Amino acid sequence: MDSKFTLSEEDAGTASTQEATQVSTEDLITTPLIEQCWKLYTNCRTAKAIGVIQGPSGTGKSSALRAIMARHAQNELPGSIHRIKCSKACGPSSGVRAILLDLGIGGAVTSTRSGAGLHYLLALAVKEIKRRKVAALLLDDADYYETDTIVGVVALFDQLIEAKCPVTFIMTGVLNEDRWIGQVPAAATRTLHVEHSEVMDIAMTAAVLKQMGEPFEQLVESQRKDADARAALRLIYKDTGGVFRRIRYFADLANAHGNRVLTLESVEAILEQMQN
Repeated sequence: MDSKFTLSEEDAGTASTQEATQVSTEDLITTPLIEQCWKLYTNCRTAKAIGVIQGPSGTGKSSALRAIMARHAQNELPGSIHRIKCSKACGPSSGVRAILLDLGIGGAVTSTRSGAGLHYLLALAVKEIKRRKVAALLLDDADYYETDTIVGVVALFDQLIEAKCPVTFIMTGVLNEDRWIGQVPAAATRTLHVEHSEVMDIAMTAAVLKQMGEPFEQLVESQRKDADARAALRLIYKDTGGVFRRIRYFADLANAHGNRVLTLESVEAILEQMQN
């Protein structure tokens, strides 16, 4: 693992027994998951394959998708990326219709009352995706889709390849992949890799916090010799459970307080605010 995400025994202090500037919830720091998902994305672009990110809620899957979008732009890669927040859907046309809506194609043709069949919607989606030079579709919470909806999405993936405008598909889900994408052989065989997200241990929590601005970096550094700082770090870990989303909430609240230095008392106050 990259050294930026590890702490020496001295850095971790006694907490090892169990990684900018000021950030908001929309700012993208880096984590091991983000680095692995960027590799997944670049490999899927090369292989013309589907990628999957699976793991519990709050462990950074959506943040990884936002990071992919940001890095795609920063690296000046061709084409645009669309992130689609999936909702419960059934029927082979539903997923393709949601993609069309995300592209800004509304009206009668994308209405659920429309009689437009999958074949017509696929042809329309290919035409619009090609015209708009879409490079990737990121389907967040794709495990909400029923298996027949995933079949329709995979059909679009195939049609785009046949039209010589391959688009990278990355899907995320909370459910184990065997319970959704694994139920569709066409999807499973087109999946290059499943990246798993998980809660972080205390050392990784400290390494992530360290990137979130000067007060957090000072806290992690000072806990080498300061018992109160070690206690504050353990308290942050205990209350956030190592869940990336909750660590980010803590950082945003701390930044809102304007604390230049995080003390045990200020950490307790922020964590109490998270409970109310």
